[in-house]
Amino acid sequence: STACLGESLPASADQDCSQGDATEGTARAALRRLEEEVAELQARSPPFLDEISAPCVAPLAVDGDGDLYIPDAREGPWNVHVVAHGDPSDPEYFDSLRFRLRFNSRWPREPPEVFVGGLSQYGALSPERTPPAPFYDALA
Repeated sequence: STACLGESLPASADQDCSQGDATEGTARAALRRLEEEVAELQARSPPFLDEISAPCVAPLAVDGDGDLYIPDAREGPWNVHVVAHGDPSDPEYFDSLRFRLRFNSRWPREPPEVFVGGLSQYGALSPERTPPAPFYDALA
C-alpha cells in the first residue's frame, strides 16, 4: 500500500475552524475538502488508479525564503501519494507510475505541486529496462 511518510494528523486538527485564526480556518477548510475528494476517489476508484493515500502532513517543506521547515499538521502542506498505470493494451505505457501531490492551504484555488516517480524510459535501455551488455563491459 502507499504509505504516507509524514506524521498523521492530530485529533486537534478536526476542531471547528471558527476556534482558530483565519489562516488556520482556511487551511482546515482546504484539508477537509481534500480529505473528502480523496475519500470519493478511494470509494469509486477509476480503472487506472491503483492506490491513493489519505492526505498526510509533509515531513518537510520549503518556505518563501527557500528555508526548510517542519510543517504544522493543521496548516500543511499535505501529501497525497498516488499509484496509477496506463492502458494494458500498450506495453510501453502500462507500467505503474508513482505521483506525490503536495497540496497547500490554498487548495482548491491553487493546484498541487506534482512530483513524478516511477520507471523512466531511455533509448539506451533494453526492453527489459537494463543497460546493454557494452555498459557492463565498460565497468569491468
